[in-house]
Amino acid sequence: MSSDAVTALLQSILRPVVRFALRHSLHLQDLIEAAKVVFVEEAEAELVQQGEKVTVSRLSLLSGLQRKDVTRIQSSGSDQP
Repeated sequence: MSSDAVTALLQSILRPVVRFALRHSLHLQDLIEAAKVVFVEEAEAELVQQGEKVTVSRLSLLSGLQRKDVTRIQSSGSDQP
């Protein structure tokens, strides 16, 4: 699949998410923060599935997020039940 096709598909997937955010007075920064959390969670799940050691550096590399963000997201997630 071409890069243009992937981008178009991603935009069509995001369209209802953006409509939801607008209806609930969420801003772009709220969506970005939610996406960061999901990227870290999914990167961790991928590493676990592959039998790899889960480290902040590996999560950062796989997710594309800075290690600082990965650490912050992991520490905030540990407070939740």
